[in-house]
Amino acid sequence: MDRNWEKYPPRNAPEKVALFYKKMFADPIFFPIIEYIDKNKKPYYWYHRKYNRVPTIDQCWDHDSICRYEADVQLKRDKRVDEQIIIILRQRFEDCMLYEGYEREKCRALLTPLEEAETNYFIKYGEVGFGDIAYTVFMKQKHRLAWERRHGKVGTGMKDKHYRKDGTCKNGNFRGNPSAVHQLSGCIMDCNTSTVIDKYAPNFSH
Repeated sequence: MDRNWEKYPPRNAPEKVALFYKKMFADPIFFPIIEYIDKNKKPYYWYHRKYNRVPTIDQCWDHDSICRYEADVQLKRDKRVDEQIIIILRQRFEDCMLYEGYEREKCRALLTPLEEAETNYFIKYGEVGFGDIAYTVFMKQKHRLAWERRHGKVGTGMKDKHYRKDGTCKNGNFRGNPSAVHQLSGCIMDCNTSTVIDKYAPNFSH
């Protein structure tokens, strides 16, 4: 029985009335459970089911449909876990706002991690659609990586000084098409270092 409510005394008339009815009707019912059953009950620990990790989509060959399917199922399971984390963080923040009378500054410590979790969730899973999302999520991560290497953090704008209007780098390297998987092995080049990005997706070039 969770008794953390004792740490928070009633602040207004409705809370005092609720506490009075709780002591009158609820406490007599739960008293034997708290004092006798819970104290004499053998503790039992519950654990979440732990799934064995499988290779991710960047470790699968294009023709290995089983590996790609397992990677997709694993990613969807991780997606559901991240969703539940956001739900818990949002519920904590809403409970704080309700208790504090919607004074946002008093709940700032709970709002910051919620906003960070929502931002990271959208960065990874946002606008990927339905179906087999593992490949789409991986390509989205690759596109973001290529963008940040060329232009800096997303949202700061494009640094056009490194490129010509035809899409080629000023130092002579071909900019390439980031959406083409077969160009990962040689076309996507960084204008500053001329480093091929295929090290981030070694198996997709086969």
